[in-house]
Amino acid sequence: MATTPVDGKEIAQEGPGDVAKRDRTRRPAKYSLYFGIYIVPEGLDEGGYQGWANKNGQDVDFTDAMITTLQNGLCIDQNLIFSLGHSYGAGMSYALACARPKIFRAVAINSGANISGCSGGTSPVAMYIQHSVGDSTLPISAGRAIRDQFVKNNGCTP
Repeated sequence: MATTPVDGKEIAQEGPGDVAKRDRTRRPAKYSLYFGIYIVPEGLDEGGYQGWANKNGQDVDFTDAMITTLQNGLCIDQNLIFSLGHSYGAGMSYALACARPKIFRAVAINSGANISGCSGGTSPVAMYIQHSVGDSTLPISAGRAIRDQFVKNNGCTP
């Protein structure tokens, strides 16, 4: 394990398309000052559509392996690992909140739904959820279901 500390790690799960191109247009260079490592993995091909179906937990397993590899090579503050995602990627971030609540300090979901599964899903996780009431792909009711689950898990009242 390395001994040079890295301030934090953010794993961003994106939806389909050219993630590298989107990343160049969305993230200014100064953003890297806020996080030590920013990772945007590509989802697997699901019949011509890249995404995070998480069949049999394979995408959660991939995330576990990725974190282990990074931890073996870098000194990462275990209290500063985050996941965030948009659309299909938000579904994957939700799956990680359910399956790995003790790994992630917080999870941010932007226009998500339970489309990547939820193994576990009863433990508290710091959560930020944003969803448009006019979303025509993933209805607001899907975002509200995730919200309601983690309001309960976190011991909050709606």
